[in-house]
Amino acid sequence: KFDLVREEINEKTKEKIIELVIYSTSKRIPDEFDINHNLSTTFHHYAFKDIFNVTPDAIVISYISLGKEIYVYRDEKEHRRLLSSLTYFSNSINSDIIYPRQSIACNACPVKNFCDKYQF
Repeated sequence: KFDLVREEINEKTKEKIIELVIYSTSKRIPDEFDINHNLSTTFHHYAFKDIFNVTPDAIVISYISLGKEIYVYRDEKEHRRLLSSLTYFSNSINSDIIYPRQSIACNACPVKNFCDKYQF
C-alpha cells in the first residue's frame, strides 16, 4: 500500500516527476542515517519500481504534526541492502535461529505473550 503517489510536471523541462509520499505522525525527525537507510522507505521504493516498472524520482516523508517534508532518494545499493536483510531474516527463520528483538512495537504485538513461553 502506498500512502500517496504524486505525479507532477516539471514546468521547465515538461517531464513527469513521480514522488512517493509517506505520511508520518512522528513528532521527531530521525537522524540522517535513519533517513538514508530506513528499510521501510526503501521497501516502498523497491515495491513501486517492481510493480509498475517505473522508478520514482523521489520519496517524500511528510511529517504531518511538524508540517515538514523531507525528500529522500533510493538506489540499487539500497535495494540490495533491503534484499540482503530480507534474505538473512528468512534464512534465520528457516534455520530455526530465533533471537529476541525487543522494540516499542512489542507493546502492540498480537503474539507478545508467546515471547515469555519461547525456549531459547
